[in-house]
Amino acid sequence: MRLPPAEVEWVLASGRATLSSFTVMWKAYREGMQVPYNVAWVELEEGPRLISNVLHEPPENLRIGMKLQAKFHDGLVVFSPLPSETTAS
Repeated sequence: MRLPPAEVEWVLASGRATLSSFTVMWKAYREGMQVPYNVAWVELEEGPRLISNVLHEPPENLRIGMKLQAKFHDGLVVFSPLPSETTAS
């Protein structure tokens, strides 16, 4: 059974998102990967959800509901916490 093509449109996204869930991976699946790394389920401000990474933040500092900002890293969309969301060292 073929589904009819969906009506889609391109929309400029702000890059702002909220952390919905996450896990911490301790296994490197290819050479050169640094462990641990954060795998995150994020919800964009505009509504869509996606799986990505939260970079430059220790796993113990992540929390559900944390506000994030998208950026590009090695050609992929990844996220970092907004400055107001990080804990001062």
